[in-house]
Amino acid sequence: MESVWSFPAPSRPLVASVGNFDGLHLGHAAILEQVVRQAHALDALPTVVTFEPHSLAALRPAQAPPRLTPEPIKRSLLKACGIDEIVTLTPDEATLSLTADAFYERLRDAGVRHFVEGSRFVFGRGRSGNIQTLAEWCRRDGLGLTVIDDVDVTLADGATVAVSSTLVRWLLLQGRVRDAARCLGRPYRLTGDVVRGDARGRAIGFPTANLDCSQQLVPAEGVYGARVTLDSRVHPVALSI
Repeated sequence: MESVWSFPAPSRPLVASVGNFDGLHLGHAAILEQVVRQAHALDALPTVVTFEPHSLAALRPAQAPPRLTPEPIKRSLLKACGIDEIVTLTPDEATLSLTADAFYERLRDAGVRHFVEGSRFVFGRGRSGNIQTLAEWCRRDGLGLTVIDDVDVTLADGATVAVSSTLVRWLLLQGRVRDAARCLGRPYRLTGDVVRGDARGRAIGFPTANLDCSQQLVPAEGVYGARVTLDSRVHPVALSI
């Protein structure tokens, strides 16, 4: 089985980062900033290579993390960070079975001339490739590599922690939405379709709307101060989960 990887025309080199980029938190932002900077320096195309859905959804569905950022929002956030090209890989058997060197060679042959990755980056079947492996191969082939260290934030309880998608999920499930926002660099966003509810709003004198957010992680039960965008207008709301 051959997996189809759709990369831009090779007339222009690529500066690329590979990852799921779920949540687009401050750690991701640091990586993307360097992708754009290196691309401008090399007259290259700033590129992200990502997976849809999360690779664990294909490997071990029961262990796949609830997603923070639905795919359309992830794309819009990547574009807002200055990424011109988004290459979306399907985590099918052909792609997931690629060894680390085969995965790297696919990217190299597609025109990637500079990689930007976090220090804990792993890739290839069985996560057999790591940042040291990538550095060795880039040196051998004359490609560039920029390694980005973890981005730390200080939470409301005074703890200083490295930002990660896993941490953001944990904070949201604890109801710590302010701390999650510190890690994301913006408030957490829920998106979904308005669905019919029990019409309880008619009895309390305030308009209400029930949102189906089944495609992403929903924070812990509680009542939160929030903002809603409706018909391009922003309104303050009480959000009950």
